[in-house]
Amino acid sequence: MRYGRDIAESGIVLILLSVTAFFYYRDIFDFWFVSDDAAAIVSSTASLKEILLNRIYSNFFYTPLVALSFKPDVLLFGLNPLPYHIHNAVILVLTSFMVYRILRLYTDRISSSLAAIIVLLAVPSLICLLWITLRQYLYAMLFALLSVYLFLKNKPNPKNNPFMVLIILVFSELSFMGKEQYMTLPFVLFILAGGNFRQRFSMTYPYFLLLVGHFFLRLYVLEGIGGYPGFHYGPLIYAKAVYRSIFIESKVLFNYNWPVIPLAFPLLLRPKKLLLSVLLWFFALSVSFVVMSDYPQLDTYRYWFIPTVLFAVMLGLNANSIRNRYMKIAGCATVIAFFLIHSFSAGYSVIAFFEKECQLAESVTRAILDKKYKDSLILFPDSSWLPNSGFIGHMSEAYYRVDGIRSHFPFFPLELLSFYPEVSCDFTDIYEIKGDRIEKITGSIEDRINLFRRALSS
Repeated sequence: MRYGRDIAESGIVLILLSVTAFFYYRDIFDFWFVSDDAAAIVSSTASLKEILLNRIYSNFFYTPLVALSFKPDVLLFGLNPLPYHIHNAVILVLTSFMVYRILRLYTDRISSSLAAIIVLLAVPSLICLLWITLRQYLYAMLFALLSVYLFLKNKPNPKNNPFMVLIILVFSELSFMGKEQYMTLPFVLFILAGGNFRQRFSMTYPYFLLLVGHFFLRLYVLEGIGGYPGFHYGPLIYAKAVYRSIFIESKVLFNYNWPVIPLAFPLLLRPKKLLLSVLLWFFALSVSFVVMSDYPQLDTYRYWFIPTVLFAVMLGLNANSIRNRYMKIAGCATVIAFFLIHSFSAGYSVIAFFEKECQLAESVTRAILDKKYKDSLILFPDSSWLPNSGFIGHMSEAYYRVDGIRSHFPFFPLELLSFYPEVSCDFTDIYEIKGDRIEKITGSIEDRINLFRRALSS
């Protein structure tokens, strides 16, 4: 009987989360591929062996899950971005649902729903839908939450439930392959296991063995430690990020640093739970602190997706400590109201930024496919993303691999053309991409070059 009620409740919650997500995010599903989306598409066309054992997608990080997740989209839908965005939305809904299910092991429906809504509609979640490649965060989080849920629900160890341990190991490895930040999962399971050190270790040592094995696999594939070359991070800055992270996360969700104080107040009254929360925050984010030293700006909101999930869980647990039902409803409604006001405002800026970049990326894509520009030169669009991410080259290769279409991309930056104007002699016309349109500037290119030179010399 109880099992049937759980199934019905889960079905209703899943439907409500899905409807909310697709209504809330409906205007962004047709945004074009941007930045390294094209690189992920190209990587997905490789064989499974190449994706898993070669540096197909990145020379610096071992994240084969993103290329694997693109495979069904590419095979079924080609280069239509709509299904890719829907795919990301589905994973986000399932992630929010797993937050709900984990909290339902310990809290009521209202408290669990509060956490699920925050994860579903937060700005870091928004950017994971806008920028398709960021499904590596979504999938990795989903698999991590599945691992946590099965671990908390079944309390398995290799002796009494080896099959469940194996399932959690598989989900954990998939999480590791999504993003390096999730490689701290064994430490999270160790903290959640309960009991003394020996009891915790007997329940979690298989996951630490998996972590060691994954580390050596990553070492083999990357032929080294990996990470961005030349990147240094001092212990003082790291410690500062650890301290500031909880306040910045409060700002990410509510636009102010101070809400974390009243929201975390119930924990202050329970020292053991406070210590547990601090340990979970530190160990779950110990890798993420490297990129969490400052308040996020637009695309860097992605670094705050994991903290958002952790913060939402904390809010759900604290809401559950309010015994009066009406006070709980009023408190949760107030939190949601302040959260949504900021999410609408900050999300608008993020969407506006991505809308511009996606329009440029779509214009570039049309240009490399249109034979009209075969003998023409096109100036790079005004974007910090497209040239730096190799978008044009990857998108051209994607069309060839997926659809067998050979494209052409005679793109030049204005700077290069200014110093080597003779390059333009090889082309009949010169064009410039401006947002969602392409304008012919053959007659005015000399004026543009002279204006640029004067700007450099002034």
